[in-house]
Amino acid sequence: MSEKRTLRLKKPTRASELDAWFIRHRLTKIGVGQMLGISGQRVGQLLRGIYLTPEWRSRLIAEVGIPARLLPQAREYE
Repeated sequence: MSEKRTLRLKKPTRASELDAWFIRHRLTKIGVGQMLGISGQRVGQLLRGIYLTPEWRSRLIAEVGIPARLLPQAREYE
């Protein structure tokens, strides 16, 4: 008897697609931080949506070239 096996592939998460984008473009968080004048740690926070304001999101898109669909939504902080 032969059993039919089906692969159940999960859709990649936004974060995993972003990691793949960084690898394809040979970028690091430290390198992006140097481009933006901030630390690599802060870049990691921004990419996870921590302290990501509309201004920072726009800079990541315009200056680094990260596709908007790979970034979390921005929030206003007081």
